[in-house]
Amino acid sequence: MRCPRCDHELDGRPAKCDQCHGCWVSVIDVSRTVKSHAPTWADEGESKIACPECYATMRAITLNDVHLDRCAQHGVWFDIGEITDMLRKSGKLDPEGVAREDKPSVASRAGNSAAEVGGVILDAVGAVFDIVS
Repeated sequence: MRCPRCDHELDGRPAKCDQCHGCWVSVIDVSRTVKSHAPTWADEGESKIACPECYATMRAITLNDVHLDRCAQHGVWFDIGEITDMLRKSGKLDPEGVAREDKPSVASRAGNSAAEVGGVILDAVGAVFDIVS
């Protein structure tokens, strides 16, 4: 699967881009994590990027005033910093708690595997939606 922003190969689950540091969270991963909360997305129209799974143009959406890109059938694309922004705006992260960017290198420096990084991302997404993972 290719990154919808820079066309670099995506790796892991959730799928991370090592070049632009975006993250693809599939509908399957979100639905495995979601207990009963149905997030309210504000539809902002057509996105500028395509779904990395089906290549259809995604929808630009906002959640907690953070712009995201969503394919209703396949998942949500988070650009670098958007997971952190969502956590901050939902009150689940101290504004000074984490650097602005959702840097995969932070996990890498800590010696975490790709699977552990993926788990951290799913935990963060789960926290945004008041989900127990």
